[in-house]
Amino acid sequence: MIETARLRLIPFDDAHFQALFQDDLHLLGYLLDVKTPKIWTTYSDALDVLPFFYHSYNMNGCDWASYFTIHKTDRMLLGTCGFKGAPDTEGVVEIGYEMHQDYRLKGLTTEAAQALVGFAFASPDVQLVRAHTISFSDNPSVSVLKKLGFELIGLFTDPDDGEIWRWEKKKHEQ
Repeated sequence: MIETARLRLIPFDDAHFQALFQDDLHLLGYLLDVKTPKIWTTYSDALDVLPFFYHSYNMNGCDWASYFTIHKTDRMLLGTCGFKGAPDTEGVVEIGYEMHQDYRLKGLTTEAAQALVGFAFASPDVQLVRAHTISFSDNPSVSVLKKLGFELIGLFTDPDDGEIWRWEKKKHEQ
């Protein structure tokens, strides 16, 4: 688990994945000991990509996989965040995050992303943290990454998402 002032980032485990595969939010809430909103993820294709995240969890363990973002005081599931796999041979790891719409614009997304960056850079295997955003400047994720000192590297074409921006932060910039 990764903890911040207002958040707990709880790694997915096998029981969590089974609840998600069954689309059983009641069970998931019970397992996490939190309230689960009816719409807890911003990703409309969450069930479609769940097998990818489960495979990553099985390959890399819970540290370099997905985390549930939990608000400590409200005991509410706010979304997910995490890594898209373990660090590669170059010491690069990619982060991603989302936040429930009722909890946006409160600094919580930045807090979660900062916790991931701090966790990654605490590892001797990580030299660079990468993130991708959709390619327009009024994107809330762009604001988060700028606050955390990420640098825009350039525009790339992703087969699933189309044109995206790549952002990077080097360990020595921490």
